[in-house]
Amino acid sequence: MSSVFSVEQFEMVFGKSRDAVFFVEKEGTDYRYVHVNEAATKLINTNPTDKLVGQVVPPHVAKNIFSYYDQTLQTGEQVEYEDYTYTEKEVRKQRTSTVPVIEGNRQYILAITKEVHMNRDREDKYLFMRSIF
Repeated sequence: MSSVFSVEQFEMVFGKSRDAVFFVEKEGTDYRYVHVNEAATKLINTNPTDKLVGQVVPPHVAKNIFSYYDQTLQTGEQVEYEDYTYTEKEVRKQRTSTVPVIEGNRQYILAITKEVHMNRDREDKYLFMRSIF
C-alpha cells in the first residue's frame, strides 16, 4: 500500500516520539491504519497496520473516532479532542490532534495522541461517562 509517507520516512519523523502517532487513510466510512509508531502500538496493545479502525477498536470507540476524523476532512482543518483508554487496572486520558492530508483523491488523517494528567473535575467526569456509552 503506497501512501504519502514511506515506512522509513514515517519512522524517521515519528519513530522516537513519546506521543502515539497514527496515519490513516479514509476507506468508505472507515479508516485504514497505514502507519503507526511504537507509542501507538503500545497505547492500543496491538499493531493495527493495514487493518481498519473498526476492526481494531470497539464499535462505540470507532464511532467517536470516525466523527472527529470525518470532521477533520470536512473542514480541512486541524481538530482536537479528548478521550479515554481503559484497561483492567487503569483509565488514561488522551488529547488527540488530527490533521487532514489530501493527495489527489486520497484522504488521510495524521492523528497525534498525547497522554494528559487526569484531574477529576466536572468536565473530566462528564467526558469519562460519555466515553463509556
